[in-house]
Amino acid sequence: MKLFVGIDVSSKDLVTSMISEETTEVVFHGNFVNDLKGATELKNMIIDTANSNHLDQVVIGMEATSIYSFHPAMFFQEDSDLKKLNTQSVVIDPKKTKRYHDVFAEDKNDQIERFDNEAKLAKYAGLSWREKQSGAYASDNTPLKRTGNAYLRYYLVEAANRVRIQDPVFGEYYRRKYQEVKHTPSKRALVLTARKLIRVIFFLLKNHQIYQEKR
Repeated sequence: MKLFVGIDVSSKDLVTSMISEETTEVVFHGNFVNDLKGATELKNMIIDTANSNHLDQVVIGMEATSIYSFHPAMFFQEDSDLKKLNTQSVVIDPKKTKRYHDVFAEDKNDQIERFDNEAKLAKYAGLSWREKQSGAYASDNTPLKRTGNAYLRYYLVEAANRVRIQDPVFGEYYRRKYQEVKHTPSKRALVLTARKLIRVIFFLLKNHQIYQEKR
């Protein structure tokens, strides 16, 4: 299992959060000085956190911020202690993370209010089919409409893939849809699971509720 380490890099600081793949919970959050001493302290914290949570691989991600991210990225990539934990250091293009932020960030007008129902939200996300197709039914050879926000569609499908592993209700729904057809069953089941996820998200946001896993 992996320890995911996200670092917000500035000229002075390395603001760090760590998430366990096993529990998907934040297991550490803290701030370190962006110099060799601070990077070494952060390295030791990463190793301690990985070991205490019985995680055997580390993925470190940070935005490319000119020279400010270059040195810590190289430090983590080349450190011999971190290599023992199969560490991967990834520097991310800030333009891509901005697109991700733009998709999910809330504005002052609460964007969910723009949609009268979950079907309109699904259409906006590019998770809709031609007329007479719906989340309840989509034939194995009917493609999605190539409309809507491609980035939102991508992230919702990625989220659905994660949710169906973690949540038994979504997992059962995915398996049922997978078994319905022979042509590209995995792709179809995952898209329909993303469509179900939209229905749940819309309901929770409209009613200001938190999702509770079925026990």
